[in-house]
Amino acid sequence: MKAEKYKSIFKERWKFYLIGYLIAYFIPIILYGIPSWQYLFPTRIFGISGALLIGTAFYYGSKKLPVVEITFRSLKYVGFMLVLMLLTLALKELILSISGFDITPFIGIPNTTKQGNFQ
Repeated sequence: MKAEKYKSIFKERWKFYLIGYLIAYFIPIILYGIPSWQYLFPTRIFGISGALLIGTAFYYGSKKLPVVEITFRSLKYVGFMLVLMLLTLALKELILSISGFDITPFIGIPNTTKQGNFQ
């Protein structure tokens, strides 16, 4: 029963999630550039979180609901993404300290910034 409910929700919202994912995927690339091929990894955490947050905002915005109601309905996604980000950053530090492998490109956090942005 629940699987059918989630399936119908996804069928209804997938276009909005795709738009949110593309926005969240390309904004860091535009702002910070591509220091290595690893930054083009398609399933970055920020892209996924952007798909949920931006896609949900677009979906509820298309339903013409009041802004206060949209805000409260989106809070569960915001909370979920904050927990996911904190777990990911803790896992990043753990993997980096144990093995020395840097998973930063796969998360979507830029290692370096362009020199001209902050002058």
